Amino acid sequence: HDFNNLLTVINGYSELASNIKTKDGKVQKYFKAIFKAGERASSLVRQLLAFTRKQATETKIIDLNSVIQDLTKMMSRLIGTDIQIETRLEPKLSLIKADPVQIEQILINLVVNARDAINENRAENSERKITIATKNVSFNNASEKNITDIKNGDYVLFSVSDSGSGMPKDVKDRIFDPFFTTKEEGKGTGLGLATVYGIVKQNNGNIEVLSELNKGTQFNIYWPVVTEAEKSGEIQKNTFVPAEGHERILIVDDDEEVRTLASEMLQALNYEVTEAKNGKEALQLLKTNSCTPDLIITDLVMPEMDGFEFTNNVRQILPDVKLLYASGFAGDRFKGNSKDKIEEFFIQKPYTLHALGEKIREVLSSAN
Repeated sequence: HDFNNLLTVINGYSELASNIKTKDGKVQKYFKAIFKAGERASSLVRQLLAFTRKQATETKIIDLNSVIQDLTKMMSRLIGTDIQIETRLEPKLSLIKADPVQIEQILINLVVNARDAINENRAENSERKITIATKNVSFNNASEKNITDIKNGDYVLFSVSDSGSGMPKDVKDRIFDPFFTTKEEGKGTGLGLATVYGIVKQNNGNIEVLSELNKGTQFNIYWPVVTEAEKSGEIQKNTFVPAEGHERILIVDDDEEVRTLASEMLQALNYEVTEAKNGKEALQLLKTNSCTPDLIITDLVMPEMDGFEFTNNVRQILPDVKLLYASGFAGDRFKGNSKDKIEEFFIQKPYTLHALGEKIREVLSSAN
């Protein structure tokens, strides 16, 4: 939570600064470099949260090749310098709709398993290589289907193959079972591949395993490509221009630096902004009519009164006010609050100016 708050400040101010035109173009270049590094740090935090099952899912239309290219450098460190990672990426790969963090989680799980299989292979002069490949595929009739339960349509196929020890049939048949592992005690939970299987199935995809003892293993994942309607929606999203703000927004956050940055961002989007350092101060402003906001943006994790307790009190004063929750780490706070559709009105820190502006318009135009 604290680290994401720091990243919010670093990324936010570098983004604002990079938009200021100066005579010396180097200044903008430097700020853009800071912002890019901050974004990579944010991505790393999301990966860590994904592994601890603490990251809320956020699907978007993505280019899988870009995700793989961004991850390759990190994965090289993960598996060691003695194993080669080769990528074979189809140049004009179709787009997919997915949570990038979940895609990263799938790839890292499969690459780590491939590394372990290679290290188990005792054959002399065996190749030590992992190959990650992407390809566009289509299934048009039942006779073409070699994969159980796959439907007709267009898919992106991405695969992870290794030159490792391979698997016998009895192991291959159980690898997606929760808690099943062939690793020594303390070296594997048996949840990695079960997690991969669950993510793929939840997104209407399919996964198959090809393996032969002493010849290696290949995991093939078929992920549905985006529809034309989804593409159209994404084009509108990417061409989003923050509307001229006339609404009044109350920002509630106990971190002064984050609160000040959020205020700067909101003012840059032409909103009328009031700040409060905690829930009690914000409630006092509302009770005395010192502030009558159209939208309240509140941090979830605050001392004395958290975001949920605060908004429950807000509802008694302003039952129709729109709410947007923000947090660097919400933990299990979504649990037990799903009836309030918290995840629909949530923005993950660190957020960008674009993301904040887009989310505000989404919440303000919502029916609830």
